[in-house]
Amino acid sequence: MDVGYNEALKFFIGLLAIINPFGVLPIFISLTKDMTPEERRHINVVTHIAVTIILVVSMFLGEEILEWFGISLNAFRIAGGVLICIIAYNMMQGSLRIRNSRDSQDKGSSFAVVPMALPLMAGPGAISSTIVYASEFHGSSNLLSLFLAIIAFCLISFTIFSMASIIYRFLRQMGVVIVSKIMGIIMMALGVEIFSAGLRGEFPLLGN
Repeated sequence: MDVGYNEALKFFIGLLAIINPFGVLPIFISLTKDMTPEERRHINVVTHIAVTIILVVSMFLGEEILEWFGISLNAFRIAGGVLICIIAYNMMQGSLRIRNSRDSQDKGSSFAVVPMALPLMAGPGAISSTIVYASEFHGSSNLLSLFLAIIAFCLISFTIFSMASIIYRFLRQMGVVIVSKIMGIIMMALGVEIFSAGLRGEFPLLGN
């Protein structure tokens, strides 16, 4: 079956809706508020490179990797939900610190991969959507269309995150603290939702 323009566009819009870079942006701002613009830009670049790699690998090898490790998508949802809840709790307590003056750039890169790229952006929803589309549409031209959709999404998301410094100056320190608390609550709810979905999928009787 051919992907076609409409299916590739649908996949692209699906990524925008599932990942929602506008929703992740306040989290990015609050977690990088102590960083310089250069460090924040570095985190932005590494984050979106990681998101691109995760989604592309999921597109080509997603099903095989999960099967090879004997991991179900529901188990992946449960683990991702727990990790998001832990991050959200630390945000609400104000105890989440990404760096200090002695931290290296490597630690910043690590933060860009976990939790920013995985599971906040390329989480179970985005990965499962990519795996489903890749499994339904085969062929080099179809995979190329899906790959271009991923690249287009990451470029748009990168541009949105590049506005973080402007938004931070607008919010000021107190605004970022308030946003951090609110986003912590929202992240906690999101984590619980992902965890619950994975739990219901893993144990269907719980949904009755």
